[in-house]
Order: sequence, then C-alpha cells, then structure tokens
Amino acid sequence: MSQSNNTLLQAADTRMVYQALSSENLELSVAMDYYLTPTGLLADYVLPAACTLERCDFPAYPKAVEPLFERRDDYQFWRELGLRLSQGEHWPWNTMEEVCDHRHAPAGVTFSQVLSGLGSPPPMRFRKFETQGFGTPSGKVEIFSSIFAGFGLEPLPVYREPKESPESSPDLAKDYPLILMATGRFMPFYHSELRQIPSAIREHPDPVADLHPITARELGISDNNWVWIETPRGRIKQRARLTDEVHPSMLRAQYGWWFPDSAAAEQSLFGIWESSSNVLCPVGAEYCNPEVGGWPHTGLLCRAIKAD
Repeated sequence: MSQSNNTLLQAADTRMVYQALSSENLELSVAMDYYLTPTGLLADYVLPAACTLERCDFPAYPKAVEPLFERRDDYQFWRELGLRLSQGEHWPWNTMEEVCDHRHAPAGVTFSQVLSGLGSPPPMRFRKFETQGFGTPSGKVEIFSSIFAGFGLEPLPVYREPKESPESSPDLAKDYPLILMATGRFMPFYHSELRQIPSAIREHPDPVADLHPITARELGISDNNWVWIETPRGRIKQRARLTDEVHPSMLRAQYGWWFPDSAAAEQSLFGIWESSSNVLCPVGAEYCNPEVGGWPHTGLLCRAIKAD
C-alpha cells in the first residue's frame, strides 16, 4: 500500500524497488495519491486521495469542502476497509472530525471549539526535568546511551569511513573519483511532487548536477552541458551547473525526477530511469547504518562524463 508516497522515487536502489513492486513478485499493490505517479502505474488499483482542502486533521486543521467525486481522506479509506473486514468495534468514530473531538477531549474542548479559538491550550511548563527527570532509562542526561548499549550498538558517537570512499575503496575510486551527494532538494518542487504543474516545470525544466568549475574543466564539461552521472549501480543524465558551492571532489545531484509528459508505458514509468539520483544509490546490508537503520544517499563514489 503506497499512500501519499511515490515509493519508486522515494527509496534508494530504484531497480530493486521496481522488482519488489512488479506483478511477478507482488500479489497485490495499491496506490492512493493526488496524481497518477510512476508507483501508481505499477499498482493493481489506484485510489484518489482527498487533497489538503478536503480533509481535516488534528490539532486544528479544518477542511474547506467535502471531498469531491470518489476522493477519500485517509481515515475514511481505512475505516471503510475496516468495516468491510468486520472490524467495526475498532472504528467507533464516523468521521475524522469525531476522531479530533476524541483526541481533544482530555483538554476539555471540542474540535470545533479549537477551530473557533474558544479552546485554549494548557499553560507551558518549563524545567520539568527538575521533578520528573529526562526521558532516558536513568532519568538523567545520558552522553553514554544506555539504550544503544542494550542493543549492542555503539553507546558513544564514533566515526566510520563510508563503505565507498577514496580511503575505504581506493580501487573503486580509480574508476569513480568523485564523491556523490544524491540528496539535492530544489525549488519549486517538493521531493518528487508537483511535476504536473506547467509553471513549475517552466521555472525548473531540467534536472541539475552541481560541479566545481575546476573539476568541470578537467572533465571537459561546460556550464549547462548534459552529463552522465555513473555509479556501479547505473547511470542518469542531468545538466551541469558550475558552482563553487561544492568541493572540487564532489558532485551534487538532484533526486526525485520523473516526467509526467513522457510515455506512460511500463518500460518508461514516466522516465524514472533517466534522471532520478536514487537509481545510483545502494541498499545492501553492508551500507546500512546500524544505529539509525538508513542507507546512504551521500558519501558514494561516482563519475561524470559529458554526454553527446
């Protein structure tokens, strides 16, 4: 179930995610979103989600209009599914407004009172640690994390050289000499959203990769050239932007790119293979951070080649 999440563009190693979501490996896939996304193209069912103006939420977010057509807010969808599965006792509230009433009840106000400004929050309390301590097993400030120690993890901050780096993998660095930062966010888009808005596309029509001018000169790359960005996982194409905001040894690539106007065939998936930097990122166990559980989108090795 991909709900308000364009999974194919959100997670690292896009090819692995594609295999996981493909019909040959997945019995049922459902997407619920505002637009038809690449993830939706792979889904068995695509459900229309209520937009921000069509839903309310805790603590004080009212809806302006009822959801149009077949759109549903998250609570409506899950409650109706729960009722169909004979789980009515777990869904006693008919609407999200009733859920918000229930959640405001301990404060002695209703959702409508909060929206009208009649309800007032309790006064702020400061220095609560003097009477109730901190939220740690010892109740004290823990520089040495007893929680991490209990899981057999490093209880103090340590430095680990990335799995891919000129120091830890010098042979790989001979072929991939640049350090990739594959998390570049940029306006006017938000993650992989808003690619359907013509004015946003006019403002930022192409994916952009930042290179230091010295590095670009050595590679024969000029400003605005199309360049191939390659890692051992694959390659994508973005336009070069020369800037001293990045170190000469680094390349900063934008992520989340897809092209709603391109062919919608499954082989294309709105062009997710062309320019999304997640294609270049790994998810192997050897890359996983043991304390946080995340995979790197930075600190990877790559190379840049001027495209024909």
